[in-house]
Amino acid sequence: MVLAVGAGSIIFPHANNAGSWYVKESFGMSLKQMFRTFAVIETTVSVLGIALVLGESWG
Repeated sequence: MVLAVGAGSIIFPHANNAGSWYVKESFGMSLKQMFRTFAVIETTVSVLGIALVLGESWG
């Protein structure tokens, strides 16, 4: 249950997330580039996380 909640909690990043600003500043991205990149990464991690949790619960 905890892993499923954790995976679902990062499905889409907040604009004021410290991690997103770190990525933006570290790679010299514009706000628009950072948001696109970070949204894809966090959504992918979240979907894979919930898929693994569901796979483990059914298997």
